[in-house]
Amino acid sequence: MLHNETEGARAIIDVLCDAQTDCTNGFRRHTGTDFLHLQALFPGALARFVCSDEERYQRFKLGMGDYMAKATTDAFKRRVCGESNSINPFAYNYTATHNYYSSYVLVFRKKWVQVPRELYNCYIVNGLLDSEHVIGTSLFFLIKWKLLMFVLGEPYSFCTSDLTDKEFKRVEVFYRKDLDAYTIIRAEAPDGWKDGEEVHPHNYCLEVVPQISLSQVD
Repeated sequence: MLHNETEGARAIIDVLCDAQTDCTNGFRRHTGTDFLHLQALFPGALARFVCSDEERYQRFKLGMGDYMAKATTDAFKRRVCGESNSINPFAYNYTATHNYYSSYVLVFRKKWVQVPRELYNCYIVNGLLDSEHVIGTSLFFLIKWKLLMFVLGEPYSFCTSDLTDKEFKRVEVFYRKDLDAYTIIRAEAPDGWKDGEEVHPHNYCLEVVPQISLSQVD
C-alpha cells in the first residue's frame, strides 16, 4: 500500500472491502469492520498509516490470518454450520444465525460490544475512547518534528483508573455514516482521514437479532 499512492491515500476500510485491490481479496463490510475493531484501528485511517509503522503493519498482517482462520475452527463449524432448524432446506436457520451474530459478529450493526481486557486497555492507552484526543497526533510530530516533539506533541496521557482488570468491558458502538463503518473509537480523526457523522446504531439500522440481555454482562 505504501508503494501505491492512490491506495495509500484511501481509507483502510475501503481498501479492505475492495476486491480489485492488490492488498486484499476483498473483505465484506461486516468482516472488515470487525477486523479493524480487533486491531484497534479507526476505519477511516489512511492505508499508509497502517503500513507506516513496522510493528503496526506486522500486527495487521498476522492478525488478518488469525481473524479469518476462526471460520475454519471446529467450534465455528459446530455453532454456525451445524444441523438446520427444519428439514425444509428453504427454511430460515434461526439458530445458526443467532449463534453467528452473537458469537462471531463484534461491532457490525451492534449497539454494544464486550471488549476483552487486553484489547480494551489498548484502546485506553492510545486515547481511542477519548473524544477530545486526535488520533496519531503525537506519532505525527515524532516523525516530522523529531527535535520539537516535546514542544508540539506529548505522548497521550491516560488515566490508570480507566484501565480495567475485568475479563471483558461493555462498550457502546457508534456508526460513522459517511464512512459506512461501526467502531467504538471516540477520538477525533486527524485531517486527511476519511470520517463521518457519529450515529447510534439503534437509531440508524434495524436490529437483526436480539442483543445479549443486561443480566449476562457486567
